[in-house]
Amino acid sequence: MNLFGKKKAAPAPKLSDSINMLREAQITLEKREKHLEKQVAAAREAAKEKLKLKDKRGAIHLLKRSKLLETQVNQIYGKKANIDIQIMALESAASNKEIFEVMRAGKDALKMATASTSVARQIRSPRQRQRVDSDACWQCADQMLFSATVCCRCCSSCCSLLCLSAMWTRWLT
Repeated sequence: MNLFGKKKAAPAPKLSDSINMLREAQITLEKREKHLEKQVAAAREAAKEKLKLKDKRGAIHLLKRSKLLETQVNQIYGKKANIDIQIMALESAASNKEIFEVMRAGKDALKMATASTSVARQIRSPRQRQRVDSDACWQCADQMLFSATVCCRCCSSCCSLLCLSAMWTRWLT
């Protein structure tokens, strides 16, 4: 017992429990609807009997009663429609929840798979590869121009041409 403070909130009902409760309410409303329709039919028959016996007041009273019962039947139609809409919304939410959980599991599996591979880190864009190759070519050309050693790491055809031109300029000077 908690004297000072708020009551603990009840846990939210499960979607399946809510759907079952709504279906039970729908069944109850259908039973009530059938019962009221029988009462409406009985009231109208009784009103006809009263008219045959020349009891206009009794007939009017029974017709008014049947009219009230018909409004209750119409209200039940509206309640049933609302329950149908709510059931469909809950079923849709349940399927969305399942789909979301499956997609989250797939995302986590994909993340684990990409984290375990080192290929993702080794892949470079074409622009990055070109920059690395050109840096190597310039280093190779500098080595050829300012030192007597021959470049031993020709990384591409561009580098080979630079090495050759560096060799020729070195040889000519």
